[in-house]
Amino acid sequence: MADLNGPPAGGGGHGEGHRHKHHDHHGGKYAWSAEEAEHFLVRARRGARRAYAPMVALVESHLQGVADAPTVLDLGCGPGLMLLELRRALPRAHLIGVDPSRDMLALARRVAGGPAGSAAPAFEVREGGGEALPVEDASVDVVTCRKVLHEFDDVEGALREVARVLRPGGALVLQDFDGAYPRWKLNLLAALMRVRGRDAAERVTRPFEDALARGEVVGLTEGAGLKVVRADSRGRHLTMVARRPGP
Repeated sequence: MADLNGPPAGGGGHGEGHRHKHHDHHGGKYAWSAEEAEHFLVRARRGARRAYAPMVALVESHLQGVADAPTVLDLGCGPGLMLLELRRALPRAHLIGVDPSRDMLALARRVAGGPAGSAAPAFEVREGGGEALPVEDASVDVVTCRKVLHEFDDVEGALREVARVLRPGGALVLQDFDGAYPRWKLNLLAALMRVRGRDAAERVTRPFEDALARGEVVGLTEGAGLKVVRADSRGRHLTMVARRPGP
């Protein structure tokens, strides 16, 4: 379900995008054409390592001493660029990317590599949405969710699914757009971006149409049965880490 983050304003798998806002058979509010997905991959590759570094660091921090070969699921993985960064940081991990877009999953399989070469794929991909994750109960050590929470039709349901698949003590590492970001700042930024064209301005403002404020995200997360251990806002984005209670 990756949204177009662009280079650091995004980057692979998640954020400010060219998706058309409508409901398709995969569910969710945004749909991709094959052309849009390909365009996203080209843009997202630029600066991907820098864009994903903060979330990768949070995942590494949580996994210290947790598991020798942890399972990490990227919800809304898009073309899988964050999974590549996770592979570099966690060479023994079982990495799973989940996305409802078949076009994005086709790109992710390309990015992961595999049978055509000598090495095994860098990660596994599965078709699915946040409201019905295609993994077993209590089978995942970390779920990452970068700039896609605002896309879900049922945010609470998606968070309950995350709680279902996490092992006791497992963590959700989430970044999304902060719905409380001042609109006057957003409008000013959009006006400045219009010099690059209408699409550039829309990439800035569109995700905020559905974005939740930090307090709302925390409330829904704890209502889903997870314990929030970090929730902060910086600029246009919020970052949250929540754990499933357990040892």
